[in-house]
Amino acid sequence: MGLFTQRPEEPSEWAGLPAEPHTRGGAADELADEPQPSAGSIDLLFGAPTGTTASVEVPVSEPATPGDADGDGD
Repeated sequence: MGLFTQRPEEPSEWAGLPAEPHTRGGAADELADEPQPSAGSIDLLFGAPTGTTASVEVPVSEPATPGDADGDGD
């Protein structure tokens, strides 16, 4: 009975090096390099103003009284 016999190991690569070295493709296969930030842009981390700011004042209405809470206007 050969139920409990070991089968031969299969030749497989597990966590090993690839069989062939990786070849680089053309320029279309790579992403363009991002421009490096200048040393002056460190101010952006600390909240230095770099642009314009607009603010809008929102008026606050009086809170509804208990008689107005049902919303039918009576």
